[in-house]
Amino acid sequence: MNNIDLVDRKLLLELDSNCRQSIKAIAKKLRISRTVVIYRIDRLKQQGIIRGSFAEINNQALGYLNFRIFLKVGNYDMQQYGTLLKYLSSTKEMIWGFRVLGRWDLDFVFAAKSVLELDSFKNALLLKFNSIIEDYDIALVTHSYIYPRDYLVGARIKVIRKLLEPKEAMRLEDSDMRLIKCLSADAMMHIIDISKKTRLAINTVKRRMRYLESKNIILGYRIFIDTNKLGYNYYKLHLGLRRYTVQDVNKLQTFLEYKESVVFIDKSLGGDDLEVEIHLKSENEYASFLEELLNNFSAIIKDHFVIRFYEELVFRYMPGE
Repeated sequence: MNNIDLVDRKLLLELDSNCRQSIKAIAKKLRISRTVVIYRIDRLKQQGIIRGSFAEINNQALGYLNFRIFLKVGNYDMQQYGTLLKYLSSTKEMIWGFRVLGRWDLDFVFAAKSVLELDSFKNALLLKFNSIIEDYDIALVTHSYIYPRDYLVGARIKVIRKLLEPKEAMRLEDSDMRLIKCLSADAMMHIIDISKKTRLAINTVKRRMRYLESKNIILGYRIFIDTNKLGYNYYKLHLGLRRYTVQDVNKLQTFLEYKESVVFIDKSLGGDDLEVEIHLKSENEYASFLEELLNNFSAIIKDHFVIRFYEELVFRYMPGE
């Protein structure tokens, strides 16, 4: 684990909240000089803690459906397994993917324009790898609640919900799509470089970015943080519910969202009632988290299981790249 201090953690939180804010603004918030901000950002990049940046895109507003895919594999040699991983990672519709520990071995998100597109992919996948895929589970992600990484500073400073939910797809100009793709690959890119890459005037870039933000197509500008290098484990807790009311679910979600370790809450069709993504330092911390949760909500939690992410394979917000 890299040795970073509280200033580094505050800096990471600021960049993850909005990595396009100016160095001057960050320096003022952290009460350090601009030179120190630049030095620390460069050092965090060199250490591999900051691995890049991206615009958080609500691709559902662009007409995509996000399908969560779990795979259980077995009866394979490493060459076959490697071929499967390469196949999944190189599929252009895959926008997120991890190797995981627990009930499943692989967790991917497939962005499709239709259920038929997903079905075609699933059939091709099973035809090619049915000898080693022992089981699978697919669910349509309907809602994603995204929370700041306040665990970096040890407290939930402010609950900020970024909600992805089904909505009518918007028709965008080609220039907007070029801008989205550019920012989804590097959200910290200088405005001059964005202008050159998208072949748009600087004022047009600024105006279209404001438009995409106002329409909740661009939800924010964040950084890729290697949480393992900060000493955190990445868990996904699956919760099945029973005999609950709307008030019960709201109370449960409020409990979860005020936990600084919670970074995502997903709801889906065909999956568990809630999938909660959590960053914690140890198995003991996870056990304490789960114990508190069950002590408060055992009446409505029917069952639960957890998986732990350990190797990232795919992470991009725009399919088709």
